[in-house]
Amino acid sequence: MDMEIVEKKHNPVLERDEIRFEISHDGVATPNLADARRVLCAKLNSKPELVVIEGIYSHFGSPTSRGLARVYKDPSRLKSIEAKRVLSKNFAPPEAKEAEAKEAKAKEPKEVAKEKEAKPKEAKPKEGKEPEAKPKEPKEKAERKKEEPGRKPEPRQKEAGGKEKSKEQP
Repeated sequence: MDMEIVEKKHNPVLERDEIRFEISHDGVATPNLADARRVLCAKLNSKPELVVIEGIYSHFGSPTSRGLARVYKDPSRLKSIEAKRVLSKNFAPPEAKEAEAKEAKAKEPKEVAKEKEAKPKEAKPKEGKEPEAKPKEPKEKAERKKEEPGRKPEPRQKEAGGKEKSKEQP
């Protein structure tokens, strides 16, 4: 695994060096953060606990990957500036990550069971009775649907009996 530093920029406000790097990894999968951090620390002559890699992004079909890293001078600045997700990704031991994943999987079935209990049960039709059928549309609504598209329907007037009467009918 060969690493090349593409860009190195000093950020005086945050008291850190921001580094873009490129890794070539022939015939191997994308390197994990721990391996990349080890190689980067060797190149920069810094302590591994002061180096944070935000991510390694591989190129499809190519044995090269690019990454972003930050090197701090003071560990207190590192903890106060970096996001918790980045710190946990970089410094949590692999066993702790596996334990967290197992705990999350163990909790999932219990949560699903609680959700099922909380949902109201659907009413099932009693045996021997069929569910009621929906009433059919009145003929007038069916006629309105059959009218030609683009043609405005004639206004309807109500007769004395409450029925609608169209102007087209005599």
